Amino acid sequence: MFRRSLLAALAAGAVLLTGCTGVSADVAAVVNGEEIPVSELERFVRQQLESPQFAELPEDQRVAQADTIQQTVLQGLIQNELLEGAIREAGITASAEEVEERWQTEIALQEGGEEALRALLEEIGLTEAEAREQLAARIRQEKFQASFDEQVEVSEDELRALYEERRDTYEQVTTAHILLETREEAQAVITLLEGGEDFNELAAARSIDPSAQANQGELGSFPITQLDPEYVEPLRDAEPGDIVGPVETQFGWHVIRFDGFETLSFEDVREDLEAELAGGQSEEGYRTFVTDLLERSKVEVNSRFGRWDATTASILPPETVGGGSGTA
Repeated sequence: MFRRSLLAALAAGAVLLTGCTGVSADVAAVVNGEEIPVSELERFVRQQLESPQFAELPEDQRVAQADTIQQTVLQGLIQNELLEGAIREAGITASAEEVEERWQTEIALQEGGEEALRALLEEIGLTEAEAREQLAARIRQEKFQASFDEQVEVSEDELRALYEERRDTYEQVTTAHILLETREEAQAVITLLEGGEDFNELAAARSIDPSAQANQGELGSFPITQLDPEYVEPLRDAEPGDIVGPVETQFGWHVIRFDGFETLSFEDVREDLEAELAGGQSEEGYRTFVTDLLERSKVEVNSRFGRWDATTASILPPETVGGGSGTA
């Protein structure tokens, strides 16, 4: 019933009401001169209401969400048109070949192949043409986002400054261990090692670490920041090859073979640092773009659907006659 009521309200409103903003009755919003018809809003709302995911929700949640779906969908359509307008300005397109390649990828990812994909589209109320246009939009948006990556320039000084700031986190320790439940068991293992027993064989036979059977106690290299300080500190005075223990941590009692400390060099982590800084600059560039886009864009929303708030890029509830806000 609530599905029919919401769609009926949309249809009736398109005929009976005209927004106070000057937007015509059959237009939900105008974004920089581009109209979003009420019919398009209605179509996307219907897709949401008839989707399997929505149908699986408890009825009380469906009723609650139905009250906000119209606003949420229109908000998304406006945001999408703002982005698509900027993409058109940038001259970014998606070729038929790119869309076909992405379509074939979707088929390959869909269990059951093309037939299953078409059945899914029918279930959610999308035609193949509409699905392909959504893929084209995704490709255009990916290219647009990549254009911000291309504008990034990370200097050598920035990289080295970040490395020095994090130098302590690049210290690693290489160890193997045998984990026991009690101190007495750990001491007994140390005695066996002093008598010439093989460390890896003892680890596989006696360690309660679940991975010991597979790795024979070899932990490899770990950043010390990821290890229990109680495990690391006793190793500070050890020499590579020393057996250290018994050492107690929250996991139990350890017998540790210390293989050495190492600090990753600048070149070891350079690629990761560059990716991190470049990603941050790209995101900052995109945020600046969005702020500028919102400032220079003109968005008019049919007043019965709400009011556009450029600062948050969202739709606020419609104003009531008394000047407050209410629901359409």
